[in-house]
Amino acid sequence: MREVTIINNKSPFYGQSGLATKTADGKYLIVYLGGQADYRIFDAPDVEVTGPATVLMSTRLAYNQIKGETFPIRSLVSRVRSITERDELMDGTILRRLRELREAGHINYEIADNHKAIYRKL
Repeated sequence: MREVTIINNKSPFYGQSGLATKTADGKYLIVYLGGQADYRIFDAPDVEVTGPATVLMSTRLAYNQIKGETFPIRSLVSRVRSITERDELMDGTILRRLRELREAGHINYEIADNHKAIYRKL
């Protein structure tokens, strides 16, 4: 995925940023605005790529895409690596970004089982 900004000034989402990937046919972009799990579809000229997916925004998106109340932290780490397209990304970096998102009030969770590394969304 890549970090993008909506540049179509007629769009209600003008100026917003998110993470994007191409549709299977390559004609459109699927954009997850603000790291939310729901997405919008845009024409390519309406979107400007600003850089690679950041770990912070990828962690927020991965967390928001998790459907269940509890989740193993390994599944979140794997999802973040997939979004950023960085297989070598360290677990500690992802967990640090997860804590930063909680401290900023963007997400909320607790550790449900420390030995099995199971987290619970609040």
